[in-house]
Amino acid sequence: MIALDLDRRLGALARLTAEYRDLPGLRLTMAQAGRLCGLSLGEADTVLTALVASGYLCCERSGRYLRVDVDAQRCDAESVAAAIA
Repeated sequence: MIALDLDRRLGALARLTAEYRDLPGLRLTMAQAGRLCGLSLGEADTVLTALVASGYLCCERSGRYLRVDVDAQRCDAESVAAAIA
């Protein structure tokens, strides 16, 4: 069961990475990412958190995830705003 969960998360990680690479302006909510990959909200949170921690994605205040290199200035501004809020 644990291996299956890990396989699902790794598959979702690969899928989301590919989707964001192929569609640079993509902005997904956690729920949308979960539906796209067939994950629960908890699993989607785990995968998106890993992508944020790796520096590939950032999360806007609106809850949408976007690729850092596409809109790095926006990601940085939102991170600073969140830190001082």
